[in-house]
Amino acid sequence: MTRRATPEDFAAMAQNLRQKYNLPTRALVRRQGTGSVPITDENADSSYSGTISIGNPGQSFDVILDTGSSDLWVASTQCLQGCPSGTTTYNPSSSSSFKDTSQTVSITYGTGAVQGDAGSDTVSMGGFTTQSQTFLVAQEVSSGLLTGTLSGLLGLGFKSIANTGATPFVQGLASSSSFSQPLMSFYLERHINDSGAAARAAGGVLTLGNTNSSLFTGTIDFVNIPATVTPGFWLLPVTGVTAQGTAVSLPSQSQLAAIDTGTTLIGGPTAAVAALYTNIPGAQQGTGSLQGYYTFPCSTVVNISMSFGGAHSWPINPVDFKLEASTGGKTVCIGAVFDLSGGTSTSPGSSPPNKRQLNPSTNPDWIVGDTFLKNVYSVFRYDPPSVGFAQLNPSLPGAGSAPGTATPR
Repeated sequence: MTRRATPEDFAAMAQNLRQKYNLPTRALVRRQGTGSVPITDENADSSYSGTISIGNPGQSFDVILDTGSSDLWVASTQCLQGCPSGTTTYNPSSSSSFKDTSQTVSITYGTGAVQGDAGSDTVSMGGFTTQSQTFLVAQEVSSGLLTGTLSGLLGLGFKSIANTGATPFVQGLASSSSFSQPLMSFYLERHINDSGAAARAAGGVLTLGNTNSSLFTGTIDFVNIPATVTPGFWLLPVTGVTAQGTAVSLPSQSQLAAIDTGTTLIGGPTAAVAALYTNIPGAQQGTGSLQGYYTFPCSTVVNISMSFGGAHSWPINPVDFKLEASTGGKTVCIGAVFDLSGGTSTSPGSSPPNKRQLNPSTNPDWIVGDTFLKNVYSVFRYDPPSVGFAQLNPSLPGAGSAPGTATPR
């Protein structure tokens, strides 16, 4: 299914991402080793979710899987605003193991903010259970942050950027003896080009504590998070970008990218993004609500690849790069790589996010989201802190091989 939207939708998406990154003792039980979590594709690859259980007895919730943040939160039965009718909500009084910490927490994301009280309870996912996991019981949610059956978000980053100050659920499991290996891995299925796909469709697999060899071929190309960086976001150096087979000029100084399953598109620095589009015939800077984006002729097949200091350069399928918006009765094609610094400024009165990054200089230059991640098998390893990519098994549904395969650098 081709993504249809208005220019305002894309403008809001870019602005949300800029805001998200602020551009300026627990008992672990049921030691299992490896767990598998089915992923749901929300709205033609806009986001990816999984199911988590909270409480005793367990209450189940669909939550966005987000490696770009580190807090777990779910909507409460006492939600005062922003929880659509029909949202599945968490009822603390129905759980015998819930504890209220009496700590009010506010979290600001690019797509809005949530506020409520931090508490702790039993949390389970993929066969793993953590008792006394701290999370946010959300009472106020920005309009539009929750849609469909979604009830919240599971942050999969590191503790250093957790607004609650708690060790994230998966990091806690990885640092114990619960996992066979201290990592998690993703296969994200593609539906953007599937005209018959439902709003919620099968979206791949999250594997906890291991990799799934049936989902990829070859070896996993790991790159460590730079030693100078305190792990917070999953950061990798951007060492190469090509557009239409031509290398894009990048600054001589190192640029870092947050590898973010919770982001739909790819955002980058102004000069690099502009250089990328100079290689695409007919590409033009967007104006008005599309400021920060670039348009290009819809008949053009665009081939983009990225590398992160490893042994390979990874191509992006053209169907993931081409977004479509309807404006003035016409269809406009928009590139999925946009300028993080462009676009309109933050609305008056809106507060910057508090990601609690220990060193502001490590905030990312690039945000690499699902536009890229659908094209690889991605592995997030806690020890040593690193991210690895491998070629997807081409027989997988929605794997949609990009032109060619990963190429040695």
